[in-house]
Amino acid sequence: MKKRAKAKPSVRGPRPEREHLKGRSPAREKKVDPGILSLRKVLLKFAGCMKGLPRDLADNHDHYIHGLPKK
Repeated sequence: MKKRAKAKPSVRGPRPEREHLKGRSPAREKKVDPGILSLRKVLLKFAGCMKGLPRDLADNHDHYIHGLPKK
């Protein structure tokens, strides 16, 4: 049996390329105008508006789009 070489211990410390991100959260930085509709609200307007689609379309969309076997 071959002996595996031991991995070098990793050196953990501050990563200079990420110093500018320290203490920042993208969610806190961006203030969204409450008058602008969220993507979810916009898409929910279309929920259930299509008629004549298979009941299992969500589960088997790959079958209907690409011809793969049904799940």
